[in-house]
Amino acid sequence: MDKTTPTAKTLSEIIHAKLQARVSQNSTLYLLADGAGITDLHFSLDRYREHSQQLLYDEDARDIEKSSPYLIAVNELTKNYVDGLIDQYYGKHCLVFCHSNEPLAVLTKHFMEYIRMSIPAKAELAVTEAVIGFYDPRVLPGFLACLDKQQQAEFTAPIIALHAEDERNPEQLLTWLHPQADKLKVRQ
Repeated sequence: MDKTTPTAKTLSEIIHAKLQARVSQNSTLYLLADGAGITDLHFSLDRYREHSQQLLYDEDARDIEKSSPYLIAVNELTKNYVDGLIDQYYGKHCLVFCHSNEPLAVLTKHFMEYIRMSIPAKAELAVTEAVIGFYDPRVLPGFLACLDKQQQAEFTAPIIALHAEDERNPEQLLTWLHPQADKLKVRQ
C-alpha cells in the first residue's frame, strides 16, 4: 500500500491562494517590488524586461535603478521568479500586490504619476519633491488613509485590489478593494 504524504506548501503557494481568494475576477496580478529592499532586483529583472517596468527615474541620481520600485506582471513567464521573491522577501516590507485589468504600460504610467509628490519646504516657500513609497506595505495603509475621496478614486481607478502583508501579523494579507470592484469589466 503506497501512502503519499502531502507536501507542505511554500510561502508563495500560500500567498497565491490568498490572493486568488480575495479577487474572483479574471484580472492580472502585478507585484510592486521595492528595489531598495531586494538585492540586485534591477539585474535579475533583465530577462523579464517585457514583463516589468522601473517606476522611479531621476537623471540626476546615479544608480537609481538599484533602489527603484518595479512593477512586475505575474504570468507564466514570471511566476517562478515572483515565487522566489515571495519566498525570500515576503515579510521584509518590500512587496505589494495589485490586481488590475489594465496592461503593464498603463499601470506603470499610473503609478509613476503618484510616486513623486510636491510638498512645501519648511524653511522657505519653495516646493520640494518627495518620493512617496506606497509600494512599501508599511506605508501603503497610511498613504491610502491620507487621500480624500476624490484622490482615492483617482489612485484606485485602474486597480481592482491592492494587497500587502500586515505589519503586525505578516501571515495575514491586507486587502483594499476598489469601491466598485464587483462592477468592473473583466478582461478576457
